[in-house]
Amino acid sequence: MPTMCQHSSLSNFAICNKVSILDIAEYAEMVEISKGLIRKRSMEEANECQEASVMNHAVMVATEAFEAADLGFNGELDLQTFVQALTDPVVATKVSQATSVPADWFLSLDAEQIVDLFRDIDADSNGTISFTEWISALLRVRKVNYQEDRAARQEEAKAIAKLAEEALEEGDLDMSGELDFREFLAAFRRNPRFLRKLAVATDTCVEDLQSLPIEDLEDFFLALDADGSGTISFEEFANGLLEVRMRRNAYSREEAEAENQAVIDIAYLDALDAFSQADLGVTGELDLDGFHKALSDPGIVEKVSLATHLPKEFFATLKRRDIQDMFVGMDFDSSGTVSFNEWVAALVRTRQDVYLQEKLQQERAVEAVVEDAMAAMDEAQEDWCAELHLDGFIKAFQTNDACLRKVSSATGLSVDEFKSLQASDLRELFSALDMDVSGTVSFSEFVQGLAAIRLAHETEVEAR
Repeated sequence: MPTMCQHSSLSNFAICNKVSILDIAEYAEMVEISKGLIRKRSMEEANECQEASVMNHAVMVATEAFEAADLGFNGELDLQTFVQALTDPVVATKVSQATSVPADWFLSLDAEQIVDLFRDIDADSNGTISFTEWISALLRVRKVNYQEDRAARQEEAKAIAKLAEEALEEGDLDMSGELDFREFLAAFRRNPRFLRKLAVATDTCVEDLQSLPIEDLEDFFLALDADGSGTISFEEFANGLLEVRMRRNAYSREEAEAENQAVIDIAYLDALDAFSQADLGVTGELDLDGFHKALSDPGIVEKVSLATHLPKEFFATLKRRDIQDMFVGMDFDSSGTVSFNEWVAALVRTRQDVYLQEKLQQERAVEAVVEDAMAAMDEAQEDWCAELHLDGFIKAFQTNDACLRKVSSATGLSVDEFKSLQASDLRELFSALDMDVSGTVSFSEFVQGLAAIRLAHETEVEAR
């Protein structure tokens, strides 16, 4: 006959060993703390391994960059060789890969900036950069960028976790805290609030998510269900959305680089056109008088404006001193003249700066409005459709104060300004927001439109 101590229940264990329930609870708590510490240590070790791998790769690429830069095989770089290296697209690309700094940044440096960079890397100030100084400098930059990227990922994870929690609540019909495939499919097909939160979390269009075929949704569900349990937990959902967001960010960076290159190509042609119109004299270059004359010619100014995307009015306000400063900045080799290459490089660099500034302003505006835009659409939609139709749009702006407050918060315009709009004004606004002329305003169109209104309002306020 088995003794009481042979029973496996927790209560029998406690009786046989004279252990109190309190002792058992404390022991269980200690076990959970230990597990937490082990998980934390494992994560730290994984992060350390990942950082070591990144830095090892950076060393390898930095070595290749130095070998490509060391044209005389001297084992060191003097200033002239350093300048040649950083203006060589091959070397700049390798330095970019080693440091995670865009190659365009290195290629856009002017003479003074390159000299300053040379001095920073030349740690012993002996007038040359050794292999060790080169590697140390590039790794220092890579480490800083790696840590910044990691911090940015952690911030991204926090934002996505909030959206993932809200989306999970929208789709979790049985309130189990998890999504099974039936709930997952229903959320994609019938819940625009779920889709909007998912779209913002993953930087994807609602329309793209809504149009996914069932086969893709099955694959997506299986990918999110990391433990193969048949349900998606909050942790799996948040981690999965973060991975999608990271891949989307990488794709967006590739698109941005391609778009930036297209901007450069167009600016190059426009700069070439403008230079060919200038009076070059016998040298084929512009001296200060020729430069001043060129920027006083309305035809050339129009072409320069086209190349740089600076308004023509900007050039009209320039004083002779301003033009002289501009000339000195473009005279890269301090020869007293501006050559074709210097002219084109300066105009292209200006165009890049303007383009990047415009893009940054647009991105910040979208970030500022997206949460209010979601809330406004939630308030405006009564039929659970993923888009706004004209009648619903007009009704929301005329009768829905909660919706208007969110639109006001997003754009910076007052609620009264929107309330004062007549039906004809609202139809015009709807048409402007309906960018694809589909007869409806999607969430993406709504966000982009509110961001444009916000930017226009901010510009108007600054101009006052």
